[in-house]
Amino acid sequence: YIIIFNPDQVGIFLLEIFVYNHKRHELQVQVDHNPDQFVYNGPRTMSGYVGCEVKFYISCPGVTSEQLRAAFKLVTNKNQPVEKTIIEIENDMVLLRFTPSMPGKYETAVEVLGHGIVVESLTLTAHVLPSIKVLNGPAGTGNVSVPYHWHLNCTNVTIEQLRKNTLMKIPNGEVHGVTVLQEKEGLFKITFVPYSRGNHVLKLELPGLQPNYLNLQVV
Repeated sequence: YIIIFNPDQVGIFLLEIFVYNHKRHELQVQVDHNPDQFVYNGPRTMSGYVGCEVKFYISCPGVTSEQLRAAFKLVTNKNQPVEKTIIEIENDMVLLRFTPSMPGKYETAVEVLGHGIVVESLTLTAHVLPSIKVLNGPAGTGNVSVPYHWHLNCTNVTIEQLRKNTLMKIPNGEVHGVTVLQEKEGLFKITFVPYSRGNHVLKLELPGLQPNYLNLQVV
């Protein structure tokens, strides 16, 4: 005979076998978590910024936050202690919240306590937050068909990031690109040629920073 049992939770089960209403045998069955039921929803390698919280979501049916262990370690500095990782349950998902305090590469292994199951190994590279200073102020006045320039003093910012994340909204609501040039290390020039009168808004939105809005009144 084959006895099939499909447990729906972790624990110790007592299997009792009866023959003609007489118990002939009993057997304890230890049911542990199945590693295949744990699913990580997201990239295993991520980038973040120092001082900015990073979130990882993991699907772990039947597991509470108290049963999980995870701590990010800065592997590029072996003397740096393990940093605090907050483990919560959010919408039936396990949420790992971590805020890196130093730049570098962090790693962690998410484990189910008491069962030796490694749910996932995650890597995070933390960068220093970029900074932007507009040298000629947040507002300006220009003329139709005449190029207008903004000069930016930036740290930890690449020209590719500026080109990708800088857009101009003209008075009729359309969004246009701008020209970005690097004059020297840390100094960039943004150029836009307006073809209509009215207020134009330049939006700079870099990862980790609040958007910057620069106004250009064209007369």
